[in-house]
This record gives sequence, structure tokens and C-alpha cells, in this order.
Amino acid sequence: PLEQVFVEDYWPVDQGDAVSVEIVDHRIFTEIFHKKDSEHFIIGWAHSHPSYTPFLSGDDYQTHLRYQTFWNKSIALVIDPLMKNPSNMIKMKVVCISIGMLRRLFTFLLIAIAGHNPE
Repeated sequence: PLEQVFVEDYWPVDQGDAVSVEIVDHRIFTEIFHKKDSEHFIIGWAHSHPSYTPFLSGDDYQTHLRYQTFWNKSIALVIDPLMKNPSNMIKMKVVCISIGMLRRLFTFLLIAIAGHNPE
């Protein structure tokens, strides 16, 4: 069955270039991990590939593998803010890969916190 995850918040990473990021202020991540509880948890990460189309690079897969050690249903969101499809919408790719598929796979520009659906 398809599960619903609602992203409640995200944290931008401090600095980066075309292939990597550098976390300068580690206090943000301390705050994120302290916020983790039974209703909120880190669901994954997101980043952009401006004008390269949305895809997971080899480094992205390795990063995702690390995320899936924390939660096997982690989500990687790749956005190309410059590429538009015929209906003029920004292209995005959400990748949900289970541990059974590529063992584990996912940090780049955004860290997300998700809340459970209150149904």
C-alpha cells in the first residue's frame, strides 16, 4: 500500500558547489536530531541539478544509502529548476528505493522533517 508522508519543514545546507556540500553550522543538525520523536523524523533530502535534468548521480546514490540506514523508506528529491516540460511545470523526480532494491541508497541542499498523517 502507498503510504503518505507530509513534509513539515526543511533545513538548507550552508554551502555547496556542483558536486558537494559543506556543513558549516552543525548546530542546525543538532536541532534537527533533537526534534526527532515519534511524530516527526527525518525523511530524506533534496537537491537540484540545474540544467542537468533530475537524476541521482553515483554520489547521490551513496548519500541515499547512508540515509536509508536511518529510515529504509527515505526519499531523495531531485529538482531541475531550469528544465520545464511542455505544460511549463518544473520537472521533479522523487526516488523512493527500499533496502531490498539497492541495499540502501541518500544530503545535499535540504533536510526534511515529516509528520505522520493524523488520520
